[in-house]
Amino acid sequence: FFRRRFLYSHFHHVDTPLGDGRDIRASDASILIFKTINNYIDQCLMKDEIVFVRYSEEFEIDLLTIWRKSLSQAIGVKEDTRPESVREHLEFLRSLNPGFITLAREETSRKLVGFMRLEGQVVRDLFIHVDYQRQALGSQFIQQAKEKNEFLSLSTFELNKGAQKFYEAMGFVIRSRGYASFDGNSWATNKEQLADITYEWRR
Repeated sequence: FFRRRFLYSHFHHVDTPLGDGRDIRASDASILIFKTINNYIDQCLMKDEIVFVRYSEEFEIDLLTIWRKSLSQAIGVKEDTRPESVREHLEFLRSLNPGFITLAREETSRKLVGFMRLEGQVVRDLFIHVDYQRQALGSQFIQQAKEKNEFLSLSTFELNKGAQKFYEAMGFVIRSRGYASFDGNSWATNKEQLADITYEWRR
């Protein structure tokens, strides 16, 4: 309250001419600016806190959706929405050890916004909801992994330029290059799309 009042009290009342001959008082403009700032502050205050929790089955569909949509966006290919492809991916998810998966969700709404699958020292998967990217969630996941390990390894597709920039900014260096398998990557139509890079990080 006091910060908003302080911002508002520093606007001055000055007449400003408009192109059509009318005048607009600076006080009117200041009210518009004040309302915009006020709305922005309210949105920030209402923003749900993100918490990191262990995986549970209630989130499997939301996780799968984030996984598929985020991957498609990252590598610039159309999502494979065929029922058999989705079903195969869901079966794969259910075959994984849930203890390796950490979720990021909004505390109040419980909306899932990202996940990481860390198997020992290997980051198998890290995906953030497309509407929640560039909010440091990926960095928080990687920091959690670093706190548990002296060494980390991961692979990402060469098509995923954003991931490469991110991991390199997080201190990872390229160890090798190769190709992923067509198994589990039904979106790929040729071997070149499966070119991948293996990264390493050491404390």
